[in-house]
Amino acid sequence: FTRNLFDLLDSDEDGEIDISDLMSSLDRLECASTDTKWYLWIEERFNISMTDDRKITFEHFKNALHLDKTFFAERFFTLFDDNGDGKIDMKELITGLELLTNGTQADKITFLFRVYDLDGNGYLSGDEMRTVLKSCMEESKLKLGDQQLDELMDVFFEEMETNNKGEIGLDQFKAFLSEYPGVAENLSISAAHLLKPPVTRSKTMSSYIPRRLRWEYIKKNPIKVFFVTLYVLLNAALCIWVGIERRHQGGWIILARINGMCLNFNSMFILVLMMKGLLTWVRSTRFGKFFPIDQHIIFHKCVAGVILFQSVLHFIGHLGRYITTDPPSGKPKFEVWEYMFTTRTPEGWVNGSAGITGVLLLIILVVMSILSQPSVRKRGFFELFYYTHHLYIVWWVLLILHAPNFWKWFIGPAVLYFAERILRLRIVNRARYGKTIIEEGITLPSKVTHLVIKRPPNFQYKPGDYVIINIPQIAKYEWHPFTISSSPDLTGYVWLHIRGVGTWTKKLYDFYEEKEEEECKRKSVKRATIRQRKARSIKDKERQTQRSIRQRYASSVKRHRLGVIVEEEDEEPQEDINTNEAVDALSEVVIENKPTVAKERKKAALGKSVNVEMQSPEEYGRLRSLDRNAANKLEIYIDGPYGAPATHFTEAEHAVLISSGIGVTPFASILQTIMLRYKNASHSCPNCDYCWVGDVPYSLRKLQKVDFFWINRDQHSFEWFLSLLNQLEVEQSESEGVFNDHFLDMHIYMTSALRKEDMKALGLQLALELIHSKKEKDLITGLKTRTNPGRPDWDKVFSELQQQNHGKISVFYCGNPALGNTLKAYCQKFGFGFRQENF
Repeated sequence: FTRNLFDLLDSDEDGEIDISDLMSSLDRLECASTDTKWYLWIEERFNISMTDDRKITFEHFKNALHLDKTFFAERFFTLFDDNGDGKIDMKELITGLELLTNGTQADKITFLFRVYDLDGNGYLSGDEMRTVLKSCMEESKLKLGDQQLDELMDVFFEEMETNNKGEIGLDQFKAFLSEYPGVAENLSISAAHLLKPPVTRSKTMSSYIPRRLRWEYIKKNPIKVFFVTLYVLLNAALCIWVGIERRHQGGWIILARINGMCLNFNSMFILVLMMKGLLTWVRSTRFGKFFPIDQHIIFHKCVAGVILFQSVLHFIGHLGRYITTDPPSGKPKFEVWEYMFTTRTPEGWVNGSAGITGVLLLIILVVMSILSQPSVRKRGFFELFYYTHHLYIVWWVLLILHAPNFWKWFIGPAVLYFAERILRLRIVNRARYGKTIIEEGITLPSKVTHLVIKRPPNFQYKPGDYVIINIPQIAKYEWHPFTISSSPDLTGYVWLHIRGVGTWTKKLYDFYEEKEEEECKRKSVKRATIRQRKARSIKDKERQTQRSIRQRYASSVKRHRLGVIVEEEDEEPQEDINTNEAVDALSEVVIENKPTVAKERKKAALGKSVNVEMQSPEEYGRLRSLDRNAANKLEIYIDGPYGAPATHFTEAEHAVLISSGIGVTPFASILQTIMLRYKNASHSCPNCDYCWVGDVPYSLRKLQKVDFFWINRDQHSFEWFLSLLNQLEVEQSESEGVFNDHFLDMHIYMTSALRKEDMKALGLQLALELIHSKKEKDLITGLKTRTNPGRPDWDKVFSELQQQNHGKISVFYCGNPALGNTLKAYCQKFGFGFRQENF
């Protein structure tokens, strides 16, 4: 018994019992009913042994529970501190934490009521609830105005019974929360998961097998696995072939030659993987679905790694040969450094240059590999990556000089590749699209620049496509890829939304921010007013262009139905149409994104020349002013468009579009396109205003349902496309009969907002939910769609999608790669198709 008692009191197991051991044992005896494993975990989590008196101060408590804001940290600390001595001992801590993690529903609600009851009088007053709601907003990083806060207060007190003083008692509070049983049962704090000891799980045999070699992965990724296997087999076949041919020449020569032959193949193949034009064409054909085109950038990186590895082995093989092999009799002997750094040796296709070109090739590869790492770009050194990556031209030239047979592998793909590069030259770009300018640049507080680009008449693209742009005034030689965020059916302009994260994007944002500040000073208005005016101006111009398109389209259809053929020279120019907009409109009459009636373009040009001759002096002066304004606008060069995974949305029956942050851009284009094409194909009854779709657009006939998910970190990030989402909601609700019930469902998530199960957010989230149910309006975004706090429960979300039975589900994702991996795993679990855009 004595020995057992000694071991119990010797908590640090050092063979001695000191004061700290004794105090720790006494604390443990006071919490004898608590699970030992959990008690020890809490003791370790709060570093109790590091404190002098085994008591926790406020700062210690706040940091351990990750309570960033002061209000709830102080309230929790005060309620935990039963004796009011300003510190929490182990018994008080364990009691409080057990209530938060394992307490009954009634106990949790009572505790929450005490948190809200600031003066401790047993009732919640209006001032107390206002303080609580403000603190809840701080915890969720929300900013709402006083009027919105009043709305929250009103709806909260309307739903609860109050006494004659307008105060809420504990019984009324419990009755109200009993209507939300799931919330009350799971009530806790966001850091509750930190209070659970980690669960150690024994590893199974399959866990030691790499994930990509498991049968589950192979079965769900057959195309990718097939091409990777084919690539490995091709390299293996080349190794075996060369190894057999060189089997009598020694190990060092075999090592050098088999890797040299593989390098011939891989140095050609890496070029094919970056032919954006070729890959876009293959994607558009019926055979595109049999190729893993969505992963071409990942394959490019993997092949680059293989090239570096094989280059090192090739270099080692030749170095070993130089050191160990003696020259044939009668031949001069060279030192190793002569082989590597001079042209004296007979090796090489051009004047003994094999050694020195090999060393240069390896140096270039190492430099390119190091400066291509994501960490280099994320730290703001994109220019290092960009310029050093162009060493590939030098690398290929040296490789042709180094390897006598490489040109045979290289010449075919090189012709195609350099043809693509020529098309990207500025002079060719100008010849294809004419002079292209940025009509407006609108900065958003979330460091996003909205570029509105005048659309060239012959620039055709699909929803979800991306372009590579160059703005000489920002950086003369840099080209950057961005997804087009406007619909191809909006014919006047092309939209790009660019987030300021790197040197180039920040410079672009700063450029337009300075212009806006100058305009604010000149006109004495606020920045928000300038942004609103710009956005309104673009909408007005787009609306005028759409009206012109509809007029021309209706006229074209009428002539087609009546069989009327009108000669070009007999037609009179149209009046009351802005000349520039008319040219764009007529050249961009779109049915399923294909231009129609070439005669219209000639007529527009004729109309333009006639109208110019008939202009009044005032009109001429106005146009001259517009020309001067155009001269002050930035010129932009556009390379593309190029296909992306999202362009396959038309092949889906039930399309699930998931985006995080600025990854929403391809889906903005897709959503606009769906709505516009259905709207253009719809008809309405003149008597009852009932709407219906005549001929469903061909590209959308397979599509039965669309679910759109947008996940953002904070409140300001939603401003990028709120106007578009609001427009989509309005059009869907007003066009009854055009769309099936809930053809488009939107799901908005804000990750910085705490869930309503969290005590620090319950009051706010319930008030927001009540306002949404009463007014059908979300107070955060102003949309009809409710903004959900926290991250989606993907298991629950995908289960609900599966139960809708709208056909085969295909998930399209654009955003953070980490979330992409999670979604891919869930898609494999539920048997959904999955396409991810990598950027």
